[in-house]
Amino acid sequence: MSKYSVDFDDEAVDQEQQTVANPQPQINAPQSETNKYSVDFETVVDELQQDPIEESDNTTPILDEVVTPTSTIDEENVDQTNTIIDEEEEVYSTSTQTNIALEQEFDPIILDLLERDKNVVMTELDRLEKGELTPEERAEFKERAEKANLLLPYAQERTDYAFAIGERLNIPVSMAQTSEMDELLLGAKSDPLQMAIGYQERYLDKLDRAKGNLQYELSKTGIYANEARKASIIKLMQAAKTNDALDLNTIDYIVFGGEFLPFYGAFLAVRDIPENVKLAREAWEEGRTGEAALLGGAMTLEVGASIFSARAVVKGFKSVFGIKSQSTLDKMNSIRKADKAELEARVKAADETAEANPEIAERLIKEFEKSIGGNSISKMVDGKLVLDFDAAKKQGLLIAKEVHNLQDERLKEFVAAIRSNDSKKIAELEKKHGIGSEQVFAILEENSEGLMNPLLKADKFNSIVAIASDLQKKNPKAFSKDKTIIENLFELAVKQDITENNELADVLSKYNINFDEFVLTVVGSGSEAGRTLQKLGQLRSGGAIKIDRKKNAALESSQNPFMSFWRRAENIRRGGMVSMIKTAARNFQSGTIRMSLETLENISDTTILAMSDEFNTFKNAGKIKASIKAIGAGGKTLVSPENWKGSMAALKRIYATPGLSKELTQYILDRPEFVNQYAALFDNVNEVRRNTGAGKGMIGDKQLSAVEDVVSLLNTPNRIQEFVIRRGVFIGELERLVKRDYGIDLIEALEGGKMTDLINNVGLEAGKGVPRFEELIESATKRALDVTYAKAPDVSIFNETSNFLTRTGLTAVTTPFPRFMFNSIELMGQYSAGAFNPAIKHALGMKKGPLDAKDRQNISRNLSGLVAITAAYQYRISDGAPSEYQLIEGGELESGEEANIDTAAQFPMRQFLWIAEAMKRLDPAAIDYIPQTRLMKEVGAIGDGDSTFDQWFDGREAAEVFLGQSGRTANASVFVREIADILGGRGMEDITGAEARDKAIGRALGNYIRTYLIPITQVVEIQRMIGVRPSEYIDASTDERITIGGQVKRSLDQSGITTLFNPSAEFDRPSREFVLTEDNKRIRQPLSFALGITSYKKGDEDAEFLIKYGFEEKDLNSRETGSVQREENRLMSQYIPMIAENGRIAARQARNNYRTQSYQYKENNTLEEHVYSAVRAALDVQVKTTRRNLIGEDKFDTAPEHIQYRKKFDRFSKAIRAQAQRMFYGEVGELPDPTDVDDLESLIYYAEEYIADYTEK
Repeated sequence: MSKYSVDFDDEAVDQEQQTVANPQPQINAPQSETNKYSVDFETVVDELQQDPIEESDNTTPILDEVVTPTSTIDEENVDQTNTIIDEEEEVYSTSTQTNIALEQEFDPIILDLLERDKNVVMTELDRLEKGELTPEERAEFKERAEKANLLLPYAQERTDYAFAIGERLNIPVSMAQTSEMDELLLGAKSDPLQMAIGYQERYLDKLDRAKGNLQYELSKTGIYANEARKASIIKLMQAAKTNDALDLNTIDYIVFGGEFLPFYGAFLAVRDIPENVKLAREAWEEGRTGEAALLGGAMTLEVGASIFSARAVVKGFKSVFGIKSQSTLDKMNSIRKADKAELEARVKAADETAEANPEIAERLIKEFEKSIGGNSISKMVDGKLVLDFDAAKKQGLLIAKEVHNLQDERLKEFVAAIRSNDSKKIAELEKKHGIGSEQVFAILEENSEGLMNPLLKADKFNSIVAIASDLQKKNPKAFSKDKTIIENLFELAVKQDITENNELADVLSKYNINFDEFVLTVVGSGSEAGRTLQKLGQLRSGGAIKIDRKKNAALESSQNPFMSFWRRAENIRRGGMVSMIKTAARNFQSGTIRMSLETLENISDTTILAMSDEFNTFKNAGKIKASIKAIGAGGKTLVSPENWKGSMAALKRIYATPGLSKELTQYILDRPEFVNQYAALFDNVNEVRRNTGAGKGMIGDKQLSAVEDVVSLLNTPNRIQEFVIRRGVFIGELERLVKRDYGIDLIEALEGGKMTDLINNVGLEAGKGVPRFEELIESATKRALDVTYAKAPDVSIFNETSNFLTRTGLTAVTTPFPRFMFNSIELMGQYSAGAFNPAIKHALGMKKGPLDAKDRQNISRNLSGLVAITAAYQYRISDGAPSEYQLIEGGELESGEEANIDTAAQFPMRQFLWIAEAMKRLDPAAIDYIPQTRLMKEVGAIGDGDSTFDQWFDGREAAEVFLGQSGRTANASVFVREIADILGGRGMEDITGAEARDKAIGRALGNYIRTYLIPITQVVEIQRMIGVRPSEYIDASTDERITIGGQVKRSLDQSGITTLFNPSAEFDRPSREFVLTEDNKRIRQPLSFALGITSYKKGDEDAEFLIKYGFEEKDLNSRETGSVQREENRLMSQYIPMIAENGRIAARQARNNYRTQSYQYKENNTLEEHVYSAVRAALDVQVKTTRRNLIGEDKFDTAPEHIQYRKKFDRFSKAIRAQAQRMFYGEVGELPDPTDVDDLESLIYYAEEYIADYTEK
């Protein structure tokens, strides 16, 4: 096809009445060959359907037609007083404005390229104006001219509209936002040749504009310079000198238009932040808050636009890896086609059976009409009584509404009793209504339509007739003439034998009715709502997920408006805490670690199940024979390829076929039968919002909803990774379970149209011990929630506590994510000692019979956990492992120094490493006593411990490892003491005690406020990465008086929030002084920002030695504040080499001393324990001596004078300080100022005087 062709499809032509966006033509820019200046109109109509800012993916050197930016935020802040604007003339081009602003010469390379490029354009323009076209080009122009006329109405309409807007806003006509393509069309009147000529003429202007843009960017200096963009321009211009195809307009588009291109644009946008931040700060300081906000928004949009564009590339990238790939589409089309064919066949079968049994249909209608008091739901057609579906639907909804209202009334009664934890009242309600408190939630429907009888639905009536016909023929004795058909069906449904042999399931599936629809049919025939609910309770099982979901929803929805408001505000905070990109990356890494262990667990689970089944099969033949058979079956299953394939299915579905996982999950779960499982996986956040009053007009609803929407948007990365894992785990686990329990391949079954059979448990050899398909769906859903730590905790007290903390909003003062905390505790318990649970229960007779799914999970997780712990142990005893247990080797830095990686955020790596370190330090006797460690020792996985555990163990550290930060937070005691002081009368408050209280409260409040601002801290991290904020750790502690407000500000200062618009201010703040690491600063910041991997520069051998013996940075850090703390740390760091060397001497002496100890001593004390104890004691003495004697008062040398006096006063006891303050108040009549030197001198005088008085007495 010619480059001049215009391809108009019929669909585009038919859309004349639709509003069309300004088009962006796909036009080839100048090239060096004969046809390089031709116009490609082929995609003009396609472009009409696109947003004007979207650009073509053309990667040829000369790019498609774009509107090159004529100004940026940078240019708008340049003095443009000389810019001439006239309504009758065009605004000066960017090159003219730039030349006026810069008042300097253009770069010679730019001028040379401009001359070359214009000559090329002029040559092509001359050819076109002379009409020197090839015969093919002439024929193509003629053929396309008529079709081009179709664009003229659109072009004229948009141009008229743009000019009308210009007049309304009183702006020059030349500034009206008309499309360049519209102008070309109108100017050429659909003559393609004239359009091509017009395009070349306009291209000359583009080259001038590009010249100005490029020179302006190259001329920027200081904070206004974007070095990344300047480097790009220079590189591209150098390449253009030897490449005629790379002209100035192309370079201009790549550099500036490229800001809307993926990744590259994002990088350039980030590099612009220093300039924009500086401008925003200046506006802020001058009171122009609106302009500051506008600039802040511009930064966000600039980066956001790049990210949005990058998403298109990511989307294409995903398609290569299976997300919406052709293979995925083909497979899903195959599944849906087969499903549709099966459903059509079943509906046809139902229609034929119903037609063959008109007497049953007539009887059903009459019996139902009688049960509702004679109201008619039928009509006569051709002499036959048939269902009047309109009347039936109306009547059905009335009955369903009555049942639903009664359901809500009973629900309120049960919720009130449950909320007050009134077990007696709950028992009374259960007896009164004939339904259990859990079953109330199992039958719960959100609206009345969910309770409507399928018998009254047009698409289900024939199926019910057909089912009644088949069951009556197969069970004639079960159908009593004294009862209605529905009553007979109900009794048949509750009989155990028919459900166990799958007779009912076969009939339901045959006519496309699921069990839940059948239940609503057989319980909802009468007008008595109470009886209907009671029957529903007999047949509906619900499932744990539905019960938990409905119960929480009912309890949350019944809260008062104030509590709902507080819950929503707290949930906003919690949502913001996981909105960072690094958080999403860390969660995905944790999921990856977890999935490796889940694979091992699956293999063990299937093996244990095979052994258990085989043992129970042969248990009557004797335990020895049964055990031998079980071992044989287990060994065969362990090495079975099917076992390994099924166990690794989830890994495949997460990482290899995420697109197919998404489609399959949607296909399987997005149906009425599994609505609760689908909601549990993907709609939990929205559900919580609804339950707490979103959209119901509560106080602050509109404002809260707006913030919730923002937080939800910020959480997109986290939700993406979470959903990818959940979908992969769900489908992979379901595949494994279907293969294990039914012996069939799930995907093959779906492609064979067997989804309805699976739902109705048809042909699955179901019987005792074989789970139903809905149970497999439930198990797979729980597994997916489990792997992402979102399931309800298994331990009852954990689940109740988690729900209580969440419902009451106590997450603000305890742990923000109680469900994660309790699930992680359970998981680590299973990993480390899970096998104990079933062993103890069976040994004590608390549990009998074969191992159930929970037993197998405990054992399997214990086995996989021991594998991980063994790996961690081997690492901890390896050469080169860092002294600090949670660190792993992180390779070499560019400086040649070594780095370590902190695993604290990669759950459960830190936990495994802690357990491994603890095992390494256990007493040998303890190793032999604990079954797990003894087994590991016997198989050579671990060795004897060195007996240093008791000296190494730190309870607060352990609490942080396994409970999170909440485990070591002690601020609650401060508030308790404060309340006690108020109740008891504060009296004359001790200055030091008051400051300690204010410090704790202020930091607690500051840290809480910071959690709301976590999303903003990503901007702070970007500022650090690009160099406008220091990489060093700053110290926001000051020498000012400690107050609650001051401590809040300190927390915000430390996070960088207070200097968001002035990041360079951090350069003026003091750096934190570290004792063990010199020149410590943040490293590998992009890795931390994008992937959440935190690295630290490895300490020298002195630091490693001290850490090995229990002296970490936190142990050596000064207990002072402000400048005194920094000075003491600086001085202490100078003595570290001496302290470490003395420690080595102590270690050598201890080893020599151990040789002289008695045999009995050596039997009870290992060499490592002996040395560790001696060195630790020696280091403790060294540190204290250094702090007291060598540093002493020198730490106050750089501190303000009042600090020195204050520390002298603080050395008195609390009682003496309080008495001195009383004496001061009695003398002066006001409280002392702890920052005033004179007041402090007086306090010291009173304290010494008081002591002297009583000493003399």
